[in-house]
Formats: sequence, C-alpha cells, structure tokens
Amino acid sequence: RADGYLAKPYDPDELVDTIHEISERNWRRTHSVEDIPADEDRVHFTCSDCGKRMKVKAVHRGRTLNCVNCGQPVIVPRHG
Repeated sequence: RADGYLAKPYDPDELVDTIHEISERNWRRTHSVEDIPADEDRVHFTCSDCGKRMKVKAVHRGRTLNCVNCGQPVIVPRHG
C-alpha cells in the first residue's frame, strides 16, 4: 500500500516533510480514540487443543497468545 508519492528529482526538504506528514497521519489513524475498544469489550474463545475457555480484551483480536492451560499458541478471533 502506498501512502505517498514524490517524483524524481525531489527536494530533500520536501521528502522529509512528506515522510513526516504520512507518519503523523498513520499514527493518528492507529491511535484514534474512537478506534480503542472500551475496557468492558472482551473476546471469548476456546483453545482448540485443550478446550480451555478464555477471555481477553478486544485489543488482542487477531493476535496469537499462549493458552493459559496447555501453553499452545491460540489466535484470538477478530470477530465474536
């Protein structure tokens, strides 16, 4: 995915400004207050190896965590 573009030849100051603008935009997009789930928002899922039911904060969606019971890696579902 491209977030910016400069044609050659480019001014070095313009390059630095463009990088700064893109990094600020991406930081705001990933750290937006509206995107942060409430603390009460939890994801419930089950380990496919041992059947242990787990509950984690929604910020862990899509991440791989180790099961607290058997230690096997488990992917936290994105939905549910």
